[in-house]
Amino acid sequence: MTTSGKFSFANATNDRLPKLALKSRGATEAVLRSGPWVETDATSFVAGAWGGNFARRDFERSTVQCGTAGKATEQGWIFSPPSHTLEWLYIVEEADGVWLSNSLAFLMSELDDGADIRYDGYFFDLLRFYRRGLTENRKYLRTSKGRAVQLWTYDSLLVQSDLSLIQIRRPAPNTPTNFTSYRKLLSTEAKKVTENACHAARRFRTKLE
Repeated sequence: MTTSGKFSFANATNDRLPKLALKSRGATEAVLRSGPWVETDATSFVAGAWGGNFARRDFERSTVQCGTAGKATEQGWIFSPPSHTLEWLYIVEEADGVWLSNSLAFLMSELDDGADIRYDGYFFDLLRFYRRGLTENRKYLRTSKGRAVQLWTYDSLLVQSDLSLIQIRRPAPNTPTNFTSYRKLLSTEAKKVTENACHAARRFRTKLE
């Protein structure tokens, strides 16, 4: 177990989990269960890449992020989802902690919970979430045991010691003014994400051949 200020981090890698699955349950102590390809160090975990410096773990300040990452800070735990709206962090708030995962199936297994077979609206709920993108901030799915699973997308999330959740706005990229600037924006961000994924400090680096 390691610490960042008053916030501690304990990781248990499980080779039986999918290689990039992760789940964290935290207050002042965050317990992380992850697959073998999740990058972890003393105060952070990374299951993806972003348009910033891998060594600095500055993912919450990046305009582009692929995959999920998190870290301990002096203010609490920061969890950062992908910078698109097709994947989510799944969150369950309970009295003794906050449960987060990038896998709904993994989270439900850990909570011994699941879908409510009496409810037939899941497909339309998810379809609405996809269609509304960032215009609908509070997205929830119900479970068989009456829990509310929040689907968190795009912006980063700060979990404080009192278990309150604070939204951290992801910086927006410069608005392209024409196709040339749009193409430059895409190529620049793609290059930065690729460099991050290939960083020498990673245990599992992307190899470009």
